[in-house]
Amino acid sequence: MDITFCPGFHLPDDRGRTVQLYRELGAKSVQLYIDWKQVEPKSGQYDWSAYDRDAEALASAGLKLGPFIICGSWYVTPQFVRDEPGMVMYRCVEHERDTAMPSLWCPNIRPHIERFLHALAEHFGSSGALGYVLLGPTGDYGEALYPIVGNGPGAYHGHPGHWCADPLALADLRRWAAMQYEDIRQLNASWGTNWGAFDELKPFTRRHAPSERAYVEMIRWYRQSMTRFCDFWLEAARSAFGGLPPIVVEGKPPTWIGGLPIYLCTGGLMLPEHGSDFSAQVRAAADHGAGVRVTNESSDYASNFMLTRLVNSAARGYGGFSSHEPAATVTPKGVVARVFNGIAGGCAQLFSYPGAYIEGDKISSGGEVLKRLRPLLRKRSPVVPVALFYPDTDRVLSGEVPFDRFHLALRKLLDFDLIDENMIWDDLLARYRYLVVAGAERMAQETTGKISSWVKSGGVLLNVSCLISDFQENAALWQELIGFTAETDRHYGVMEQVILRPELLPRYQKLLPLWATASYGPLAADCLPLVGMRGSWYEPVAEYSRLAWQRKVGKGVVISYFGLIDPHSGHGGWATSDAAALTFLADVLDHAGELGLPPIQVGGLPGEAPTTLRPEMDGLYLSQFEDGLLAMNFADTPLAITFEGKTITIGPDDIVELS
Repeated sequence: MDITFCPGFHLPDDRGRTVQLYRELGAKSVQLYIDWKQVEPKSGQYDWSAYDRDAEALASAGLKLGPFIICGSWYVTPQFVRDEPGMVMYRCVEHERDTAMPSLWCPNIRPHIERFLHALAEHFGSSGALGYVLLGPTGDYGEALYPIVGNGPGAYHGHPGHWCADPLALADLRRWAAMQYEDIRQLNASWGTNWGAFDELKPFTRRHAPSERAYVEMIRWYRQSMTRFCDFWLEAARSAFGGLPPIVVEGKPPTWIGGLPIYLCTGGLMLPEHGSDFSAQVRAAADHGAGVRVTNESSDYASNFMLTRLVNSAARGYGGFSSHEPAATVTPKGVVARVFNGIAGGCAQLFSYPGAYIEGDKISSGGEVLKRLRPLLRKRSPVVPVALFYPDTDRVLSGEVPFDRFHLALRKLLDFDLIDENMIWDDLLARYRYLVVAGAERMAQETTGKISSWVKSGGVLLNVSCLISDFQENAALWQELIGFTAETDRHYGVMEQVILRPELLPRYQKLLPLWATASYGPLAADCLPLVGMRGSWYEPVAEYSRLAWQRKVGKGVVISYFGLIDPHSGHGGWATSDAAALTFLADVLDHAGELGLPPIQVGGLPGEAPTTLRPEMDGLYLSQFEDGLLAMNFADTPLAITFEGKTITIGPDDIVELS
């Protein structure tokens, strides 16, 4: 795995001491931000001298240069580019004010991007100085994002919002809408609007959206516009730097034939205003033999995992590669989290800012952690048979991060990939044996249909308290899949749970007494009950109303769980606990064979194949590979694991290879 550091625009002037520290930490390359306005103060007049000195210093230490090429962001873009006649800037919907960054819809910016990419490639390409290239398409800092927080307070108008009100963006939205709908009447019926013609369309904020569907579809266009711009960047970069796409072999580093590794820089939380669509950007990058670096890590492992795993999952699914970058301070404990997250995600590169590893002219405690774990840093291909549905539509509608305690705590139970609707539409669900759906309310009918077909062909759907509908509040497809009939009712009230198959749910049994607020019945005749409700005054209903059940669908299985309340839980409030649901899943996966489910074990190891299932959920995280497990103890005390008949104790903040 490539280890790379970035000190900023240039190397520090310390006679190469910091560069030697990079080498000691295991770096193969050093990234530098390329200051476009410094290099090209006037159109076509280049001064590379400062970067030549940097490249020479790196070469003398046996290191490569990784240029971060940003075109459009305010802090690097030359004034002559912004002043060019016809250059259109982003304009926000909220205030109808321009920012100081060229709009991605403006064709005038594209020749400048192509010219600068080719100029850099021609200057450094033949020297062998470059180790990789990072592309910064737009946004405040050079990520594949619209303006969000501003860069240089007061320098330009900036805020989180919808940056698609400039004339070129308006024209593109109207063209896009006309391609989606036969006529304006059809669009009005779908969106709940009354426009007289497509030329009247204007973008809107979430608050002023005429309907849920209208906002989701507008954001789809907004994101697709960003992805198309990224595609232009990737094609221009591949043209400039040449070479064939990389050969990506599972478990081995990417091999580039005559070309450089190219990464597209993206980031943020994939909120609708950001405009980033991680899986679509990964797919675009993979189509050009490139990868994606996502810039949103911190020092907490569970948060890092949830923020980066969609990029990692898509990269492995589409045949690309990935890298992570921190967006916050990284502590020594956070170094452990980042190393494990990079390996377990199958990353090709570990990027870092040096502040977490170097203090003054010495390697800090964080750097010592990296040196200790460095032998583990190689690109590997994780074995992940379980996917969690990424509820992107709900995120678009709420404007919030959709991951609650359950999603974060699920990683303590086992390793999983994230899969969104893009990936499901591209049939990447076939890569997995299990799909967990939790915390989702909205899903396109096409997605529900794809999941249903996948189950019928042998997949296992683990449905955790979800009754999903489309934009028309139609839940029939989902309800049929999980076993509802026309007679099924929701029975509401605080009811005590009864475990009907205690031999299959031993851990769940130990949590009793448990309660729930709703049960469902009567269910389809082919539903096998797992958890029911106690009688008392619910006696007639208790005969057929269920909290958890199993249903055979074609060659696959659907298991639904709606029992939520665990008063003993330390995971949350009395009525919002996730501990009971996680324990239920632990029992289901641990007794997969007895339930007629496919094994969660994957791999060719002798004896019983290992899994990442950790029912103790105690802070020991596992990742599976073809040749064994990688275990990280993120707790503050030693933890033990049994592997191939041996008990192995792992100290706090340590990573151990079990093979």
